[in-house]
Amino acid sequence: MSQPGTTKEECLARQQALLLGTAGLLPSQRYNGNRANKSGDKWIDKLEELWGSSRHTEVMASSAWHLLKVRPNNFPVRRLVAMSYLIIRHQEKGILEEVVNMINEAPLSQGHHRLEASLLVTTDGYWAHHFDFGLRCAITTRSLLGRQRAADIAVNILLPFAFAWGRVASLPELALKSLDLYRRYPKLTVNWVEQHMNNQLGLDQSLVNSARRQQGLIHIHKSFCTQGKCYFCRLRDWG
Repeated sequence: MSQPGTTKEECLARQQALLLGTAGLLPSQRYNGNRANKSGDKWIDKLEELWGSSRHTEVMASSAWHLLKVRPNNFPVRRLVAMSYLIIRHQEKGILEEVVNMINEAPLSQGHHRLEASLLVTTDGYWAHHFDFGLRCAITTRSLLGRQRAADIAVNILLPFAFAWGRVASLPELALKSLDLYRRYPKLTVNWVEQHMNNQLGLDQSLVNSARRQQGLIHIHKSFCTQGKCYFCRLRDWG
């Protein structure tokens, strides 16, 4: 919860300072402040000041992040910034309660639209014009977390977490609803693992028509293909 009288922008700046500072991704932690000084941007100065005045203990090493050959929109800094917006959006009740309510209220039919809409993040501030600190976008990029990534989060994080929480917290209705939504979730964007497994198994692409079936192919790939366990795979005699 933010303190009374604190503006939304101040809350947002504090969240970004804490998230990025703990991740070791502030300019002063990565470039000795060089890029920040050259940019002369007030938003960077604000985040650095807030981080410097905060209480913090453990900080990740910036080298722990994969920053090379990453698509600009997938850059870790932008993803953490998107998280700060979600934290502020749900600060009144807290993310856990909001997630539970979101799942409970989502209709089974087309419920994925409700889940994805709750995760979309856009901005008009500093991050609409920057991929990283001091690194400007060629064009304005207001979307920090778009529909495709929101769908990935819903299938890989939101619904599995809600199902597990329903089991742990003795909320059987929540667990059942999460599972039903997962079973009905439409197909996500095709990735290279799915393409590889379709080729390996000679599958008609029309068969992989849901997120659940995509996840099944990924599970088979991780459990057998990447482990060199072709001999033990029940699908080795497919067809």
